[in-house]
Amino acid sequence: MAGAAKIKQASARALAFAKSNYCIFCGGVVDGTTVDHCPPRSIFVNREWPENFVFPACVTCNAGSREAENVLGFLTRLYSAKEGENEVQEFEKYVKTLRANYPQEMRQMTKMPISARRQFVRQNELVLPPGATHLDIPIVHIPRLWVDLVEGFGAKLTKGIHFHETGRVCPPQSDVWSYMIPNAAEVKTPFSPEILQAMGRTHNLVRSKKDLSDQFGYLTERTEDGSAALYVYQFNQSFKLMSLYHDDGHVVHDVAQKWNAGGFKAVQ
Repeated sequence: MAGAAKIKQASARALAFAKSNYCIFCGGVVDGTTVDHCPPRSIFVNREWPENFVFPACVTCNAGSREAENVLGFLTRLYSAKEGENEVQEFEKYVKTLRANYPQEMRQMTKMPISARRQFVRQNELVLPPGATHLDIPIVHIPRLWVDLVEGFGAKLTKGIHFHETGRVCPPQSDVWSYMIPNAAEVKTPFSPEILQAMGRTHNLVRSKKDLSDQFGYLTERTEDGSAALYVYQFNQSFKLMSLYHDDGHVVHDVAQKWNAGGFKAVQ
């Protein structure tokens, strides 16, 4: 087993550094010394990541997303497309890790007050089934800190996927803005189904001919030269992450400010 793991690690390293000798996550100006899996292995069953999605990275970029990857490993399994003993053990492992590192957030998630449940139903225009109460709604509160970690990880994820799709290293002056859409909020998603269907679908994500698209997938629309792009990522059946990329970080900053100020309406 140890020998097979070393062979797999060596193969991933050769594949990553065949693409570039520089870290693709901080602008291609720092030597890549490690291999980074993007999307992270933590979200996949048995950590079986999709082939070809490995990239050269510096130590700082590789290690900097560790907390976010633990949160992602947990959140993607809240509403999972896969079941089985291994997945139960993986879920319990992430529960234990987050309880140790984020005890307050774990309490917030499981003890959603009735007032917040009523507000959620009202804001999302939901109708309770006959005889059901607000306490019967199978929802949890995702702490703001975890949302921030997921949205922050969107920058790294997008730089990796964008490099994979275009062969371009995102320049240092580029930027990414991300917005998390939990599955419970799908009724208020900023995209209509028609818009999502019109976005370009990528090739299948596979591992040894095994389709992994039910665990992670993405849609994209981008300019022909790759200077700007929109990505919508699907993490298992748990949530989506919308990410806007642009070579000019000022453009991304302006869009984020306008969005946060409520300057955009849902896209139709």
